Amino acid sequence: MSKFQADLSNCDREPIHIPGSIQSWGFLVVVKVSTNIIQYVSANILDYLNITAGSVLGQPLSAFEAQISGRENKNPLSAFVEAAKRKQEAEAYEVQIEETFFDLLIHTFGQHIYLEFESKSPLSGLNIHNQIGRHVSNILATNNLSDILDRAAVIIKQLIGYDRVMIYKFMEDAHGKVVAEARNEELDPFLGLHYPASDIPAQARQLYKLNKMRLIADVNAPTSSLLAMTDVPLDLSHSVLRAVSPLHIQYLKNMEVASSFSVSLMCKGELWGLISCHHYTPKFINHRLREGARLLGQIISSSIEFKEEEMVNAEQKKHKAVFEKIISELRTGTDIKDAVLNPSVSFKDIVKAEGVFMRYEGRTLKDGRTPSEEQIESIIQWLSETKEASVFQTNKLVDLLPAAKEFAAVASGILACTISRELREYIIWFRPEYMQSITWAGNPEKPVELDEKGEQRISPRKSFENFRTIVENTAERWKAYEQHLAERFKEELLYIINKKASEIRALNEKLKEAYDELETFSSTISHDLKTPLAVIKSYAQLLERNKTLDDQGKQFAARISVGIQRMNTLIAEVLDYSKIGRAEINFQPIDMASLLSTIKNEVGTAFNNPNLVFSIGNTPPVSGDQTMIYQVFLNLISNAVKYSHLSVPSIVTVEGSENEFEVVYKVEDNGIGIDPKHYNKVFELFKRVNVQSDYEGTGVGLAIVKRILEKHKATIWIEGRPGIGSIFWIKFRKFE
Repeated sequence: MSKFQADLSNCDREPIHIPGSIQSWGFLVVVKVSTNIIQYVSANILDYLNITAGSVLGQPLSAFEAQISGRENKNPLSAFVEAAKRKQEAEAYEVQIEETFFDLLIHTFGQHIYLEFESKSPLSGLNIHNQIGRHVSNILATNNLSDILDRAAVIIKQLIGYDRVMIYKFMEDAHGKVVAEARNEELDPFLGLHYPASDIPAQARQLYKLNKMRLIADVNAPTSSLLAMTDVPLDLSHSVLRAVSPLHIQYLKNMEVASSFSVSLMCKGELWGLISCHHYTPKFINHRLREGARLLGQIISSSIEFKEEEMVNAEQKKHKAVFEKIISELRTGTDIKDAVLNPSVSFKDIVKAEGVFMRYEGRTLKDGRTPSEEQIESIIQWLSETKEASVFQTNKLVDLLPAAKEFAAVASGILACTISRELREYIIWFRPEYMQSITWAGNPEKPVELDEKGEQRISPRKSFENFRTIVENTAERWKAYEQHLAERFKEELLYIINKKASEIRALNEKLKEAYDELETFSSTISHDLKTPLAVIKSYAQLLERNKTLDDQGKQFAARISVGIQRMNTLIAEVLDYSKIGRAEINFQPIDMASLLSTIKNEVGTAFNNPNLVFSIGNTPPVSGDQTMIYQVFLNLISNAVKYSHLSVPSIVTVEGSENEFEVVYKVEDNGIGIDPKHYNKVFELFKRVNVQSDYEGTGVGLAIVKRILEKHKATIWIEGRPGIGSIFWIKFRKFE
């Protein structure tokens, strides 16, 4: 019926669910659900009954029922079929045809009802369920999954009597590994061996999910073809008698296996592995024994699911605790750096990683073992150019980024979350190379062998001698919950960053309002105070010119004029201070030689100190607003001249230096100096640390200086000692 010809190029696409034949240890009758007409019959029915397939095909089920029923042995096939239609479940019955007893297995699939007859074994009378009940407690008497699997292999071997029983686990890439084994002493062990994924291709694994048991009683026994009323191939996915791929039969023959039996092990709805049994002579297992093995398979599957879930939960709980601790810190307003690099927890441990890197808002954080900065940049470059997903993971980066081989020992695997692809902001966790040695049952890169004629054998391979490979440039795989936690952490981080940005925007709005109010207030005060001050000053000047006023009165009037002048100066400086925060900086190169020369002349004229020695050294240019920078140096130099005027000589020096990244200026004098304990106060508004009557001031000038320099991203600091002098240092950044 099936015209598909399996060969070495298409074995992974072989339609093994519609082979067109069955194994010979039973016969098959298939009835159409809607008509109860027999549409398919296996040719070997004649081997079991004195009936030809042709005499049954196309007949009503009732006719076949009459043929196999004697006067004393009624076989109510029609009743069995009707029950199967109602229940839609597989059922097993015992029937007698003449002197022979059969196990009859009935199941419904699609538009057909399948009746599979197999001869009843003399062992059928054994109470299999009682045997299993005695063994289950022994299997589950340990909390260790490895011990459970070892005990299960031994008990199943005792139950079915096969020479070798293996627990075979499918790994992440679908290749298999023998994780438990019970065998006859004379047999070589297969425990720990790995088998390529091609040994059990994808379509075979899918069938193991649908049909949980598979028996090949004799690899050398001929199959029996199906006769049909239609050209549509019969789907035998759920049939116990389904014939086996010739590729698999040859595979078993190459292993010198005469009979095989397998039971699927499921975990969370997926095929976890197999109970794979080999016998080196033909061996049939009756229905009851198979059902007993299937029941054990279900118990083992439940144990696997529970134990693996338990292990994952324990690991997940540990990482989730780190995640929740960090998120809790972030939500309470802790700085991001302090939260993710807390002495007790690190965002490295949100997943199982040995290193982590994060870049956000121009900041970079790292912890643990990571590639170099240059290597991380190459990863980020590759991610930004090739990966659009918000979360990306691989356990073998070198396959995607060949240059990663240079740092495979640190980062064979990465788990990356995108904060901003455009700004190249990422969180990347790193896993090192997990180098391991794998022993294969044969060369996995050599799936076929040449026979003595130099022709390829139609089998996956012939040799099963151990073949060892070293797995390199590969890390442990990232689990689903780790990817989920990583993505949640990124989302929480973005929420915190956006929240802080919103708070900053709100603060900026309030600051803008405060600046507006301050400017309005300053302007109002300036206007409202200057008018009465002008009147007072006029009257003071009139008093000074009044000839009837005595000398003491004239002295009082003069002091009033000086006080008014100082108040006007203070009002002007406060107004200047209030405007600085609103001013926009237009960064332009400033000719410092010209600027300082102008200030030198102005200060010399203003102070008229004959003992002043004013020197200007190197004057490298700086970038900024020329008016503001002029105000900075005028203020500093004026202070230097003022506070050193009692020294003889009075020495003031201004000099600059530069390197690749910055320009540094110093303004030095030999005046009264500043006590180090006052260094932090001198830049505060209205703070004067030198209050001797010999030195006038408002306490606003240096506050203006600091505010201007902050606008220019520059810094200022002080050196010096009382009685020795002061040095004001200013460091400007170079802007390209």
